[in-house]
Amino acid sequence: LETSIQQSKGEGNCYVSLLEGGQDGEFFQELKDYFYFSQIHSQGEDTTAPRSITGKVMLTMVPNLMRALGYYPSEAEVTDMMTELQSEAEELGLSEPTHVDFDRFIALYTNHRPVFGIGKDQLGAAFQALQADPATGTLDADDLMAAMTT
Repeated sequence: LETSIQQSKGEGNCYVSLLEGGQDGEFFQELKDYFYFSQIHSQGEDTTAPRSITGKVMLTMVPNLMRALGYYPSEAEVTDMMTELQSEAEELGLSEPTHVDFDRFIALYTNHRPVFGIGKDQLGAAFQALQADPATGTLDADDLMAAMTT
């Protein structure tokens, strides 16, 4: 794992400078942690067998990684990301991608996230404004429709 981390520090990746704090920032470390956890997760969290850290995550994990980082892409945005990766592979004469590496993930994230992301605090405030249950955070569908139409 340490070898993979050393090789994928984001050095030379121009997109890293677009992240809050850059390569030395807390957000970059969080992004890296989630990326490597996704590799472990895909191999089974409870296994005692040796793990193979490839420096890549399955494409199916990309939307969840984005969400873990505070960007909540719509299904259309996820489709756009996957189409972008497929188009790049076709241009290079490669087969359809099934995985994405760390540097490419950073590029996807910085290219597709909103410039001003919505954070957990903002989501919480929105649910409070819509009078969600304070204990569970749930919101009744009828109450939501009433709030949205008044």
